[in-house]
Amino acid sequence: MRGSRYLLLFLLSILLLPSASAHQQRSSNGTLRGTTIDHPERMSGSWEVKGEYAIYGLHIQLTTKVDGAPATLTVVRQIFHDATIEVY
Repeated sequence: MRGSRYLLLFLLSILLLPSASAHQQRSSNGTLRGTTIDHPERMSGSWEVKGEYAIYGLHIQLTTKVDGAPATLTVVRQIFHDATIEVY
């Protein structure tokens, strides 16, 4: 169980660190919705840690929005919209 706490703390620190510019403000309800996320693919996916008696993990799926209809996401501003986090 100790390992799962470390994994959760690590992931929360990644998600809560501001990757947006300093002048961008959080929404009034305290969520990160609407903030810019650099490389959301680095946070999405399965994160696992081996505990004493089991393997604990999280599966994170981030949803972002982009302005317009770009042909590629390279150097495109991606705006955080939603996240799904599953614990296993």
